[in-house]
Amino acid sequence: SVATRGTGAWIPTYLATQRSLGVPADRGFAVTTMYAAAIIGQPIFGLLVDRLDKRLVLATATLGSAVSIVIYLGIPTGLAAQSWLFVFGFFTFSGFPLLLSMVRDYVPRSANSLANALVWGIGSTTGGALGPFLVGVLSGGDYGRLGFAFTVCAAAAVLSALATALVPRATHASKM
Repeated sequence: SVATRGTGAWIPTYLATQRSLGVPADRGFAVTTMYAAAIIGQPIFGLLVDRLDKRLVLATATLGSAVSIVIYLGIPTGLAAQSWLFVFGFFTFSGFPLLLSMVRDYVPRSANSLANALVWGIGSTTGGALGPFLVGVLSGGDYGRLGFAFTVCAAAAVLSALATALVPRATHASKM
């Protein structure tokens, strides 16, 4: 969450300072495209976690987020770049059905609400709070270094994806 939320929060600044999308409508369209991808991604990932190993689906989503932002950074502008920003949003903002479903598999039913509160409150929300700060620190106050900061976040996301794949298999699999 630190890596993906940190990158997502700084995308508008990156678009304005590095991609020359200074016109608010252009920047708004780019950011809307990124977030709108979750409208498609969340139901798809919801279906996938009901059919596949949830740990691997979460690892794939995290890895997809990392790879797509690195590819996006390598494409200067245009429809191809915007498409990769969409892909980034598709993977990045699809954690909701993944994490909720996984919590049900790893904790007793009586602790489900508390476990979800911890996953979202401490895990996702704290990551969302620390991520933008981390990207700010990594950029050293220089907007020209945002791409570097995004790359560091992508590397952290890859490590997170690998760690997720190493989580032991749940003793039972619930359906959402």
